[in-house]
Amino acid sequence: MMTANIKQMGSPLGARMVVNERDVDYFCGTSYYTLHGDPRVIAAACEATRKYGMGPGTVMASPPLVEVVARAARFFETESAQYIVSGYLGDMLLTQALSNDYDMVFVDDSSHYSVFDGIRSTGKSVIPFCHLDPEDLRQKLRENLKPRQIPLVMSDGVFPMTGAIAPLREYVKTLTPFEGGLLCVDDSHAVGVIGEKGQGTLEYCGVQGDNCYLAGTLSKAFGGLGGIIPGNNGLM
Repeated sequence: MMTANIKQMGSPLGARMVVNERDVDYFCGTSYYTLHGDPRVIAAACEATRKYGMGPGTVMASPPLVEVVARAARFFETESAQYIVSGYLGDMLLTQALSNDYDMVFVDDSSHYSVFDGIRSTGKSVIPFCHLDPEDLRQKLRENLKPRQIPLVMSDGVFPMTGAIAPLREYVKTLTPFEGGLLCVDDSHAVGVIGEKGQGTLEYCGVQGDNCYLAGTLSKAFGGLGGIIPGNNGLM
């Protein structure tokens, strides 16, 4: 329930904003290029709303969302992509889609709530490892995995509270002894920002490959709404 004590935004995200009817300098936003308030973005959203309505009854029947998926696949240089209504749900859908491919989850203990919610939904055993610590991850893998069990390592790509970038290359190295080991990254704060092509921390760390996956969002750098999971046709 909204109360008088809750701060309310009265303008699009940006360095200068209106909060509770006051002009303020704003340092908390994640609209990294301030596209949420860009007149071109707003005009395109208005045009699409007039043409297609506020929302489709069947998501993939909506031409704008079909185009989003196609453009996302081109941007991330993958075979396909999946659009979802919220980036928060990306970790859940990704871990569930891969659930037959791993036995146990190892997660950075400072990862976002969405990561923990996602992996809990799979019913798999979850082992936290120390924040940004490949050596602790290596030890936890050795201590907990039984022969022929396959691990999934999960982490934020960029941790929003500190800006720290996960050492994904080192994580991939720790997975080398475990055939089929997977890496999944919540890259909500990295896609569109990190990497030469803006493809996120997998690109930035040079670990893009068949066993590395990301869940991203369109509601930060891209100035839109919803989540995106790029990948191959089999995953989609």
